[in-house]
Amino acid sequence: MHVKYPAIIMAILILVLLSILALAIKAIYFDNGFSKPKEYHNVTENMNSDHFSILHVFDFTHTPAQTQTALSFLLLIPVGLLITALARSLVGVRTIGTFSPTLLALSQARSNWKIGIFVFVITFGLGTLCRMLLVRFKLSTIPRRGIVGTFVVLVLAVAISLFHSYGLAPTARHVLLPVAVMTMMIERFFTIMEQEGNSTAIKVLANSIAVAVCCFVIFAYTQVGIILLRYPGLELLIMAILLFVGRYSGKSLFEALGLVSHVSSE
Repeated sequence: MHVKYPAIIMAILILVLLSILALAIKAIYFDNGFSKPKEYHNVTENMNSDHFSILHVFDFTHTPAQTQTALSFLLLIPVGLLITALARSLVGVRTIGTFSPTLLALSQARSNWKIGIFVFVITFGLGTLCRMLLVRFKLSTIPRRGIVGTFVVLVLAVAISLFHSYGLAPTARHVLLPVAVMTMMIERFFTIMEQEGNSTAIKVLANSIAVAVCCFVIFAYTQVGIILLRYPGLELLIMAILLFVGRYSGKSLFEALGLVSHVSSE
């Protein structure tokens, strides 16, 4: 169904206005002394209190510290998706999937990234080799992905045990990459390699890693997660920008330079 530009513009304006409204409510209601003390963390207790307001549900800074850490990571995902969308639509960089660069960067943002790079290379290389060996069996999609996923889990488990033995990774989070993402990246990489050749597959993989590095730098070395935790209304602004990028139909930077002819929108 064809969507007219006025409808897109209206949707973008609504999202921007809602984002501004959310920021205004945050500034007036919570930052000017009307919010509840931060020691109130129990939602059930708050609901029974005369001072409880439904607006407190949208104030994530009133949650426990552990919950705030999880939320700050969760709220970073749209930022990574925006970076990926900008890279694909405006720059002309083709990546393996939409979520892969974001989740790979997020998995390393609070851990030892040097170990993470080593584990990624080993896991991805052995996983791709496993996928190649499965070609001759002509398996259906789900069992094939299940075998690759199981192999990835085993490689990660061995890596965790190995690094733990040398005192380099006291917990699994230091080397644990998203198993589902790794499995899908291996599957997509092998598909591109079969259909478009090794050079194209390697180039797309390199692009994905480059975008993941950009996401990692923002996730690990900026306060974006904390800012979004404090002002979650900014997520609506990210949606507005994604709407704008999604309707962009001009040439990308690489197309203008003649480096690529077309970037897939998948």
